[in-house]
Amino acid sequence: MTLPEITVPTRPEPETTTSEPTTTTKPPITTEPATTVVKTETETATETEVETVTETVPTETAVAAPTLAETTPAKASDEDDTPWGWIALALGLLIAGVTLGIVLWRRRNDEGSA
Repeated sequence: MTLPEITVPTRPEPETTTSEPTTTTKPPITTEPATTVVKTETETATETEVETVTETVPTETAVAAPTLAETTPAKASDEDDTPWGWIALALGLLIAGVTLGIVLWRRRNDEGSA
C-alpha cells in the first residue's frame, strides 16, 4: 500500500510593482525676491517577495497484516464439509486389521492344540 504524496498549499504571491523614485519639485514662492523655498517630495515603492516552498514528505510502503476474513475462506455449514472418503478408508483399514488379527490369533491357537 503506497501512501499518496502530500503537498503543502501555499498562499498566492502578491503582485509586485517596481517603480522609479518620483521627485516632485514645487515652484518657488516669488513674494520675496531674496528668499527661495524649494520643497522636494520623494516616493519610493517597496517591493515584497514571497518565497514559495513545496515540501515532499517521504512515504513508507506498508504491508497490512491479513485479517481473519482474508485468511479463513467462507464455507457453508453443509454435510459436504465432512470428509466421508477418509472416514470410510479408516473404518475399512480398522476392520481389515481386526479381522487379520483374529485370523492369525486363531491359527496360532490351532497349531498349539494339534
